[in-house]
Order: sequence, then structure tokens, then C-alpha cells
Amino acid sequence: MHELGGYATFFNDEEIGLDTRECAEDVGRTLAEMYAIAGLRVRNHAVFERMRAATNDRMSLINLLSGVAHPTQAVADVLTIADQFAKVTSTVWRDSTWRTSATRRT
Repeated sequence: MHELGGYATFFNDEEIGLDTRECAEDVGRTLAEMYAIAGLRVRNHAVFERMRAATNDRMSLINLLSGVAHPTQAVADVLTIADQFAKVTSTVWRDSTWRTSATRRT
């Protein structure tokens, strides 16, 4: 990330107190004032959706892990499979699902 001119900041639950000290909407709005993009591991997908709604699309959110999905794991799985067994020709996100085209490695 740093090589691309960006900086990473890590917050854990003890620092923020998501939905105990600070509501998800306030955290989302505050982060949107400081960052253009955020990757969230919230486990509770409703919290992720509340934060997304509160930012009014001012900040891009990436679901790194929630109770509904773990899309970054799916990407890692596709890359691992491709590395071991096939040559991936394309991977796209469509209809809430990763779609991958691959050919057998020769």
C-alpha cells in the first residue's frame, strides 16, 4: 500500500468499542472524513451494512469478513487453486459471486 502512496491504519475493537462505546454509524461517518477506503472485519454483517449506509458512499468499504461473506478469502482461494492446478484467464465479481474462468495448466 505504501508503494502506491497510501497508508494503512489499524483499529481493533478495544480501541473503538464498536456498538458499545461508539455506534457503527458514527464510526463509519468519522472514518469517511479521514479515509477514501476501508477494509472491515466486523463479523456481524448488519454492522457492515449500517456503516455503509452511514457513509453515503463517501468512502469505499471492503468486506474482509462478516457473518454473511468472506469475499477476500474467496479471492485467495481462487489464486491458490490457479497457482496449483490451472491458469486463471479471468475473475470478475458479478451478482454477488466471484466468477472465474480457468484452463488446465499444461
